[in-house]
Amino acid sequence: MLVVGFDAQLEQAMYLDRFIQGHDLLKAIARVNRRYPGRTYGLVVDYLGAGDRLTEALATYSKADIKRAFVNIEDELPRLDGWHDRVLSLFRDRRVEELTESMGIILPRPGALPYIHEIKAARLY
Repeated sequence: MLVVGFDAQLEQAMYLDRFIQGHDLLKAIARVNRRYPGRTYGLVVDYLGAGDRLTEALATYSKADIKRAFVNIEDELPRLDGWHDRVLSLFRDRRVEELTESMGIILPRPGALPYIHEIKAARLY
């Protein structure tokens, strides 16, 4: 995994599949999580449990810095409700069948469960 010496404007996701820690872990996450026009976040998929090492890596920073750096997904779920109908109508209009496959991927997350009945009602499967 290349984590130094590149600008990740096009990188939207990073898959952590090897052991990294400390400032290398923070740099890896920061590469994909930089804001650019039209992009406000990146996605980090952690296959090895780097979250535990992330806590250690952040220990050198102040609480104020850390608070500004992260957003809790549970806090973001209510925002999903506001956009859900608008996005779902786009899929309905285009009869996108892959939507149900995507729902199958996120279904283990309890926050996705309220939307299942709408997927079935739209017959997008």
